[in-house]
Amino acid sequence: MAMSMHARRQLAGELRRIRLGGTDHSLESVATALGWNKAKVSRIETARVGITRHDLQRVCSLYGLSEDALSRLEAMLEDNDAEWWQAYSDAITATLAEYISLEVQAASITIASSSVVPGLLQTSGYMRAVTGGSPFVTDTETAQTIVDVRTRRQRVLMGPTAPEFTAVLSPAILYLQPGGPAVHREQLQRLLEVGELPNVQVRMLPLDSPAVSFMGTVTLFEFAETLDAGVVAVEHQGGMAFKDSSRDVRRFRRTVRYLRDQALTQEATDTLVRTRLKEL
Repeated sequence: MAMSMHARRQLAGELRRIRLGGTDHSLESVATALGWNKAKVSRIETARVGITRHDLQRVCSLYGLSEDALSRLEAMLEDNDAEWWQAYSDAITATLAEYISLEVQAASITIASSSVVPGLLQTSGYMRAVTGGSPFVTDTETAQTIVDVRTRRQRVLMGPTAPEFTAVLSPAILYLQPGGPAVHREQLQRLLEVGELPNVQVRMLPLDSPAVSFMGTVTLFEFAETLDAGVVAVEHQGGMAFKDSSRDVRRFRRTVRYLRDQALTQEATDTLVRTRLKEL
């Protein structure tokens, strides 16, 4: 589980107070020193997102805080399993680590994808197929690590603190077959299974919808107990960009809601998937 909002605000306020009152660091200099972007530092200091123990230790080291001060700040973090991905810190990018952190903290996740099944819904065979086709993965060890991390991420959809998750998918996913027919059938079956979870909706755009012209993958993260707009992750061939200004989030929320409104219901999507399975 993630930090409570009360604990997050307390820690965020303390980190901001320390930076402004006891260091010469600006948001920009902290981001540069830690290899982050300015928006991430701002989100942490305004409690829009939490901070992991690993990142907290790095911030405290940058600020030159004592061990006692670090221990006091760490005590504000609740014991939880939210930092499991730090075991893979040598293998995953800082961008992916931030994305996973948002998955863990979000109360609601809505993702729209034009060609690839979202990672939280993928089978291991599908993962291997799409990972093996990436020009950025050049060895089997890295590919397996990506599969391991993606599989572990899927646990976020289970349990009492699981977010509300909606995937709006292009009908192209019914026909694209990374890994071949057997992998494709298994993946379509997984979409039916995961759609039975009470907090998950998998909805397909109809073939004749004007919305099928949408390209790319956009994820909207929204959080409980906060009036902030949320955070958007926009994926592209070269990586991922986070958007968290109110203007950007409003714009992407409109896009996501438009796609969701155009999509078939869960029941109609299941019927479409079953029909496609019979054709294979």
